[in-house]
Amino acid sequence: MSRTRALAPRRVIKTLDPSRLHPSDYVHLAGIQTKLSALDSTFELGYRQLREQNIPFPPGSLGFLYLSSCPDEPESTWQIRFRLADSDSLQSFRSGADLLLPDHKPWSIPLRYLGSKKYATLWELLVREGSVCSALFKPKPYYAGQTIKTLDPSLLQASDHLNIAGFTKSQISTPGSSFEITYYSQNGNRVRFPDDARGFLYLHSPAEEPKAKWEIRFCITNSDNNCPSSFKSGLDLLFPNQTPWAISLSSTKARSHPLRELLIREGLDIDALAHIPSVKTVMSTSRPLIYSLGQRFCLNFKNTTFQPIFISFGGEEKLDCYIEFLSRHRGPSPYIGMLYVTSLGLC
Repeated sequence: MSRTRALAPRRVIKTLDPSRLHPSDYVHLAGIQTKLSALDSTFELGYRQLREQNIPFPPGSLGFLYLSSCPDEPESTWQIRFRLADSDSLQSFRSGADLLLPDHKPWSIPLRYLGSKKYATLWELLVREGSVCSALFKPKPYYAGQTIKTLDPSLLQASDHLNIAGFTKSQISTPGSSFEITYYSQNGNRVRFPDDARGFLYLHSPAEEPKAKWEIRFCITNSDNNCPSSFKSGLDLLFPNQTPWAISLSSTKARSHPLRELLIREGLDIDALAHIPSVKTVMSTSRPLIYSLGQRFCLNFKNTTFQPIFISFGGEEKLDCYIEFLSRHRGPSPYIGMLYVTSLGLC
């Protein structure tokens, strides 16, 4: 009696175009790393890294790699995704669902990552089949150092334009050194920068504010426009709670910090800022810096108290404030949400 064993899905793909998929493009992603082939080359795909540990693909990850694109959006926002499918038919692809990460977001490889050697085969496949226009968009190498030469908004050049969109961390070079920036961490995991995080690092230094309020921010400019003139119409990168993402000047006081050296080169007396209060800028809503009357700040109802820090040219003063209708409750606040108020409301 003969037995017929079902053939395992192949691991060779010929297209990423959803309209051209063939049964032979049906693949199985398994283990920590899956090796696939295309254009007579091989490449590896992983599922997720969590706290420096590699998580394997979920059981039953069978389906199709494909290009997820939208004609109304720039190619730099497109992604390679994996569509789970019950069989190798095109109908199964259409009725399937995308593979998800533990946070329920789609597993994906943004096109801007395809400049790395690891994903070069995928980029070549897309170009060969005409799915992307290499003349309009060319991904930067993932680990290629992006370089800045100034933080002065009036001296910015096109070469100072940065693309940190989608990265959990980004390495940036200055003349003679380099440093890394991150967005923020949640539950021990780094969160990726937003997909529109393209623009310029700059020194936020309004003359009317005390230097204790000065900080390094990131200005998001329109699309992929790297022209310095786009800085004026740009908007600051924000945390999810709508507070500005920033690098405090106090964090650059280390003698070897590249940003410190850059600021000194541009004439800023960093050593004179040694007594700047070291206030966390990571989504801080419980300890807002208040430096002028009428200034807006965020009040988080999740906290029953907040501790504003009043800054003047003569120094700083901290104040413990209790939110009366919240502090009546024992334990954690029963409310969620945030409200923007002005410092005049504290009077």
